[in-house]
Amino acid sequence: MNKFSIYHKIRNNKFPKGVKLNGKRLFKVSELEDYYKSLNIESKVTI
Repeated sequence: MNKFSIYHKIRNNKFPKGVKLNGKRLFKVSELEDYYKSLNIESKVTI
């Protein structure tokens, strides 16, 4: 997903909002994993 799609989904409350820190939006790994599980998509988030 590109960043424009993510921001569009955030505005429509269809994606975790995350938090803004120094002008960047950060997400908790657990929130992203839960989001993809709700869509029945298996994912592995690596840092």
